[in-house]
Amino acid sequence: MIREERNALLLLVAFTGAASLLYLLVLRPALEDATRPVAPRPETAAAAETEAERRPIDARPKSARRMLGLEALLVDAVTGRPRSDAEVKVTRVEDIAEPTASLGADGTLRVDHLPPDITFGVEIECDGYEPRSFPRLRGEAREVLSLGVVALEPRRRARVTVRDEDESPVDRARVTLHPRDDVAPNEGARSRAARVAEALLLPAVATAATDADGVAVLRDLPARHALAVVSSGERPTVAHEVDVFGGDVSEPVTLGPGVPFRGRAVDAGGAPIAGARVVLVEARDGPGPGLSTAVTDTDDDGHFTAPQVSPVPHFVFVVAPARAAVALGPYPPGGRDAVVLAVPDGAAVEGTLRSRTGRRPPAVEVIGRSDVPGAVSLRTRTAEDGSFALDHLAVGHATLTVLAEGFAPERAVVPVASFGAEVDLRLDPPARLVGTVTSDGRPRSGAVVRDLAGGRRAVTDVDGSFRLDGLAAGMVRLETRAARHAPRRTEAEVLLREESSTEIELAPGGELPVVVRSADGEARPGARVAAHAVLPSGRLAPVPRSSATADAAGVARLANLRPEEPIVLFGRAAGHAPSRSSPIEVDPELTEAGVELTLGVGGPVEGVVLAPDGTPAGGAVVTALPAAGPAGTHAFGPRSARTGDDGRFRLARLPAGRVRLLAVRGEERALGAPIAVRNGARTGAIELTLAPVPALAGRVLDAEGRPVPGASVTLLEAAPGDEGGDEAAEAPVVPATAYCDAAGRFVLQPLRRVELVVEATTDAGTIRTTAPPGATAVELRP
Repeated sequence: MIREERNALLLLVAFTGAASLLYLLVLRPALEDATRPVAPRPETAAAAETEAERRPIDARPKSARRMLGLEALLVDAVTGRPRSDAEVKVTRVEDIAEPTASLGADGTLRVDHLPPDITFGVEIECDGYEPRSFPRLRGEAREVLSLGVVALEPRRRARVTVRDEDESPVDRARVTLHPRDDVAPNEGARSRAARVAEALLLPAVATAATDADGVAVLRDLPARHALAVVSSGERPTVAHEVDVFGGDVSEPVTLGPGVPFRGRAVDAGGAPIAGARVVLVEARDGPGPGLSTAVTDTDDDGHFTAPQVSPVPHFVFVVAPARAAVALGPYPPGGRDAVVLAVPDGAAVEGTLRSRTGRRPPAVEVIGRSDVPGAVSLRTRTAEDGSFALDHLAVGHATLTVLAEGFAPERAVVPVASFGAEVDLRLDPPARLVGTVTSDGRPRSGAVVRDLAGGRRAVTDVDGSFRLDGLAAGMVRLETRAARHAPRRTEAEVLLREESSTEIELAPGGELPVVVRSADGEARPGARVAAHAVLPSGRLAPVPRSSATADAAGVARLANLRPEEPIVLFGRAAGHAPSRSSPIEVDPELTEAGVELTLGVGGPVEGVVLAPDGTPAGGAVVTALPAAGPAGTHAFGPRSARTGDDGRFRLARLPAGRVRLLAVRGEERALGAPIAVRNGARTGAIELTLAPVPALAGRVLDAEGRPVPGASVTLLEAAPGDEGGDEAAEAPVVPATAYCDAAGRFVLQPLRRVELVVEATTDAGTIRTTAPPGATAVELRP
């Protein structure tokens, strides 16, 4: 038995050795020849390379090689014409070959080799157009994902014309454009100044210089509201609100003489605030070509100087650590440190931003705004871990707003103590709203739909459709605007984790043709006409995108007017005084027939300014203000002139009506009695005598005699009319506001020596007292 097993084993070893020898000598060389790559013949090499490009090698499992396609049609949002010169980028795509994008001459976009199992994004950029982004896309396997019609919104152009007081062009003036929020229809002077200050604190998006004709052209602008800041040599810097929402715009800006504005910023204990950013904005409410502005910093002693501002009161904003960013004043400019800014205490709000979905939110902007009057919105960005910090918020309450791409907007009201506050914000999953905008039953392309609360916006495609992502669930307020249509505000209900829909019907806006004529009846090409709505309170508010320049026939066509809305027209042209129409109601009959606006001839006003000792006051700036209303309010801004060495001045082409003349030189001022200006008539022999106007310092105390920090103190004139009669019923010339420091102290600067009313608002109520002319100190207590 053992011998048989040994023989079988020897036989097996001999067979295995013979098989191995056969493999090494015969089979292995044959296999190597069969698997060796064969070079293609020359005539088939190109075809092989093309086939290799068309079929790239994919080493992943077969179940993961199913790819997704994406299609879209790119068109101009205004004309509807296809765009074939865009650049398309696919983002957040990993572990696969680079997706291939092709764009046809008809604007058809095709992206191949996209993974169906992850979320990716698509970014579309085209020269001269606003970029479009689709950050969160996802599709199923073996499916073509369609974006439909993607409307690209063209970027706009702003044309700014700069002239001086005698209507001659100003060349080599610097024009910068700063982004700003939409204009509120009923914002007051303080809120308007706060919005301008916020824009000045943001970096410029465009800059240009004027040519020999005083014209600066800023191109490739985003379609939104902006602030054009014009500066030139020794003239005041003017910030002009520009609306590039509906197309190219052309805005005139007039630069006049200026005066210095000096002041000092102190903290609650009276210590100087060094290195603070100070922003000055003219305190003017209503229509006008621009607001006098300045941006400067405080030195080690808290002093600041703005060399040239318009000689009318300004709001003052101070942004400094541990200080609240609010509007103080308004204060008239002066030549001494009479403007002492007791800036309210501020604190820092720190927090962390998280997502309820577990996905880390990207670095986004957090906006904070205190609830004190005139507060400035502050902005910061979150760190990689979601943390953020906001300084300069006033003690009290602040509203925090977070707008993150791919998430619903988040808002929180945070109590802010003197030691600051901590907050934990969580972003909710987003909701989506789709809809259609129509006009007369037909789709309206190029319309802009905006979420009023969150600021998100969308442009309708050629079929009138739009999509708003990242909305908060609930009722959403929308504003829809389109050229030659009246703006419309609607509400839509948006459900969480669902796609909600809405339909918006626009009514054709009244396009009002305005024939502009000079006093002799001739048509006036190039005149600028603007419409302002008459609010129920009687105030005027500019109608968005309702200004136009008269064509060669002298006709200016104003669009976007609401039917049955009372408006007032303002006209302006070189060589003419500003003109203003009576209130008119926009109706179909009026829009069909049109209206006429006659430019006023105006009249010159001449006079002399004297120093306190009776000698001529050279270098004083004389400004024409309306006889009633806050100082600086005027249909087209204040008109100013500088006196010569003999103290004489001349203001040309003032509009007809009642005005008051304000003369400023250093710390001296003079405010004249109301005078009447008539078209074509000369008003002369005006004499203004300068006098120093002291600052009014005071304290606010409670019933027990303790200081009331943070109280708001307002300064009014007790008797604004000097001549009696109906003038006594007119509004004060200039109200001023300040905040008390920790010791209850405040400083206010009157415009002239008259009896004053000082009003303090505290948590316990309102306190009033009077101060005689020339008073320098006052105390308020219940």
